[in-house]
Amino acid sequence: MPTGVELAPALPGDSFFGGLAWDSEDGTLWLGSRNTVYRNGLDGSVLGSFETPDSRFVDGLERQPHALT
Repeated sequence: MPTGVELAPALPGDSFFGGLAWDSEDGTLWLGSRNTVYRNGLDGSVLGSFETPDSRFVDGLERQPHALT
């Protein structure tokens, strides 16, 4: 019996994942692929991305909530 939703995110030109983080504030997934981090909607669409400094390889992601003020 499945316990969740299977997602096949679209990463432009790549299918290698090096990290995954869930953003509970807006319900998006952050996916690392080689030297790029993608922000994906739950429908698999890419909502944005950025490259890492010095083309560093993404090997894990961690989501930290905003500090409360």
